[in-house]
Amino acid sequence: MAFYDKFIIKPGTKVDLDKFDPDDTCGWTKEEGKARTAKNHARMKELQEVMYAEHKRSLCAMFQAIDAAGKDGAVNNNGSVMNIEGVQAVSLKQPSKRESDQDFLWRVEAVMPQKGYILFLNRTHEEDVLVARVKNFASKKVIEQRYGLINDFEERHMLNGTTFAKFYLLISQEEQLKRFGARAGNPDKRWKLADGTLKEGSVDLNKYAAKLEGLHGKKLVKTVERLLKDAKKHAGEYEGGDLLETKFWDEHRKAANIALSRNSKKGREWIVVPSNHKWFRDLVVSQVLRDKMEALDMKFPEPAANTDRILERHFSGKKWKHLRDVFNKAREEAANESQANRKGDKPEHKRGRSKQESPKQKHG
Repeated sequence: MAFYDKFIIKPGTKVDLDKFDPDDTCGWTKEEGKARTAKNHARMKELQEVMYAEHKRSLCAMFQAIDAAGKDGAVNNNGSVMNIEGVQAVSLKQPSKRESDQDFLWRVEAVMPQKGYILFLNRTHEEDVLVARVKNFASKKVIEQRYGLINDFEERHMLNGTTFAKFYLLISQEEQLKRFGARAGNPDKRWKLADGTLKEGSVDLNKYAAKLEGLHGKKLVKTVERLLKDAKKHAGEYEGGDLLETKFWDEHRKAANIALSRNSKKGREWIVVPSNHKWFRDLVVSQVLRDKMEALDMKFPEPAANTDRILERHFSGKKWKHLRDVFNKAREEAANESQANRKGDKPEHKRGRSKQESPKQKHG
């Protein structure tokens, strides 16, 4: 039993995200979590190389969340540890004119991973039943149809050899506002918050960030609402943007509850990842990805070339003896090293699941 099992949305479950604790760490300490994540990343790198070489399967890691929940960080921290040649990262931003003119799954279909590749999808096709519901971009009838189309789409790709890992990153409203405040106060991060928020005019974001320091709970929310009104007065026309979306927290939560309930199916279940602590988010994501790849029981393909025959036919004379010796010595050393590594790094799912449990379960 894996420590993250309680976060998996079982098919048929009526989801209520309020029942999940975004501060949950399953008893792991930060040090233990980071150490395990590092081991997971090392193993993921090995498994990705096998997937790329075997060229029979693919993996689609999907990340959905409200703004500032850590999608960018989860994708970067867990995707960059593998060979970039076999990894793709795609961020589904606001659809272009051409994309909007197509079926809503058209742009996702175009980026799905080919065999041997891993795709990290930052925002997903679920946007078209989440944001579309909150903002009334589509009718209820159309949104209802989309749940079924999404399930059919994912099922078809599973039949073609794609494994899905679907992560919903969960943070609290207070944590979201803290991260927005931190962005506003950091010149290197401010662009993330300002994009699409203020259309015209000049607003001193540092002034607003300073007023958020030390605030918590309802007082923090009320202060943000007051600052939004003040910003609108000074900036002229106000557009959506991340910060304003905080006011639609309940609507986003309701839409997510419905989507996770409707689109969590066998073999491609949604996993709610408590993400107030970024290190725990990366622990869960890396463990799930590692477990899913190990479960595929992938193997390197047999070599296409018969090296002994090539050496015998083309490098048999005295002229090539030294180079033959160099080749054979290197081959023997590599074989011995590989055998030693495999003895010392047997996959955890074959050693028993006790290593997968949380520290409290492990030591209790």
